[in-house]
Amino acid sequence: MPRLTDKTYLEQRTLLHRCWADRSAHGFSYLTYKGQMVLHHFYAPSKLLSREGALAHRQEVSRHDYSLPQRAGRAFKRILPFLPEPWPVTDTPVPVRSRRHRGADRIVVTAIARPEPDLRKLVTAAVELASQDIERDLVKLEQTLQEA
Repeated sequence: MPRLTDKTYLEQRTLLHRCWADRSAHGFSYLTYKGQMVLHHFYAPSKLLSREGALAHRQEVSRHDYSLPQRAGRAFKRILPFLPEPWPVTDTPVPVRSRRHRGADRIVVTAIARPEPDLRKLVTAAVELASQDIERDLVKLEQTLQEA
């Protein structure tokens, strides 16, 4: 079984980091939430790391979770067709099958998982929720005062 060399790890991490940093992370959405988180834990594409920092990160996470490299490799293979080039492509073309759906069109919605929560969005949502609650309470209070 081939082992992941430092060079290959850095190439894969660079590709994932570039995809994430360019906001062209649509390939991530083809994975499950668990698959996306495995990639984030192993490769840390959302973090700006030096070569040495990336290799140190790989050692650290591999030490704590011995099956993480294997799971990340599987997730990387699943995401690879959806990542932008210049990843080396094999000479043999991949056959593409098209399917016709009868009846209503099928809509598929996918999401991209963030490795850390976006605190700004969480605060905005909490403030919006609180203002809606206050507004609802004011309307009830006005109705109560008008009835009395």
